[in-house]
Amino acid sequence: MSQRRILIIHRYFWPENISQTPFQLKDIAWLHLGRGDHVTVVTGTSDDFTAEWSAEFGGKVQFRHFVADNDRGQSAFRRMINAFRLGKLALVEIVRNRFDLMYVLSYPPLFATIMIFFNRLFGAADQTIFYVQDMFSYRISNKAAKTIYERLTGWTVRASTTTITLSEAMHGQLRDFSPRHADKGRVTVIPNTFPPSELPEYSADTPTADVIYAGAHGKAQNLTHFVKALALVPVAKRPTAVFFGEGSEKSTLMSLAEELELTNWLQFHDGISRDEIAKEIRMARFGLVGAVPELMKYAFPSKMATYLSLGTSVLMMCQTDGPDWQWLLESGNGLPLDPSDINVAASQLGEIRNAKIAAKRVIVKNAQKDFGLPSYLNRMSSEIEYLQSLR
Repeated sequence: MSQRRILIIHRYFWPENISQTPFQLKDIAWLHLGRGDHVTVVTGTSDDFTAEWSAEFGGKVQFRHFVADNDRGQSAFRRMINAFRLGKLALVEIVRNRFDLMYVLSYPPLFATIMIFFNRLFGAADQTIFYVQDMFSYRISNKAAKTIYERLTGWTVRASTTTITLSEAMHGQLRDFSPRHADKGRVTVIPNTFPPSELPEYSADTPTADVIYAGAHGKAQNLTHFVKALALVPVAKRPTAVFFGEGSEKSTLMSLAEELELTNWLQFHDGISRDEIAKEIRMARFGLVGAVPELMKYAFPSKMATYLSLGTSVLMMCQTDGPDWQWLLESGNGLPLDPSDINVAASQLGEIRNAKIAAKRVIVKNAQKDFGLPSYLNRMSSEIEYLQSLR
């Protein structure tokens, strides 16, 4: 097998711990190294990780990087500067070198479109993978700007050798971005994996909350809807809930819970370490996946895989006519929570204390099959082999 030259471009790479994506890109790099390929990574980091990269890869991966604070919490201007710095490094590689395969991800928004355009202009990479972890349509209020974003994203799908995304709902939305070219461009669904960790001990006799939420407390998570719905549930049926994390809406949520006299049913805590939150999730019956209406078409929350990997069923805010709802029905991994009708959501919350759910060991087993690292690597390997077959 001849050595291939691989280019991976993303704002973050291992050991950056901002999401699961940097860790998955490390796994992809190892997949290619295992095939005898030469790998170059272009990225931005919050610190100089040269020593960590050297210890992990032994000099087998070439890095081009800049050092800057993570984008999370930064101004739009600062994020644009970081995207420009990432693009500058990537363009140097695209202009000066030849590659067999280029990976470029959907963050920063439309960054992949620009990179794939320049790749076609200079002919740097024979094949391209557009890796869609998130779409940003739901964040764009201006109709014209939203249409432009969606059309450009649709072009990026068509211009790529293959597009990888995280769910069937996201697959469908990518096709909708280019309705006249829905059959153009290969789109493959490969769900994110969950971070590896030791499975905490579980005791059914230990008191815990019915529902746990662990993550950002922002508007996109639609947590205000959950709090208001919880207040409408009759006291005899009302489940208990506990929220861990920070975010722009946290103070508002805490005030609302106090105003609605929910302090006996809903508690708020600061964010804690990954190992500590794993123990809390393990003990809860349901893990809440918060989302504004339609969000699941544009993103797939990785926290769902984390909940399931710890044996905790999911309580997912999703539309009852979408593929996510269908997946819940077929898999038995959890229950839906209406993201828009507060009365329907309250009715659903009133049933969860008596809901029959799968045993935690069964949920963990199913999660390993759907979201475990071996499953992820097998699917990614199959996609790499498919691209190899096209040469």
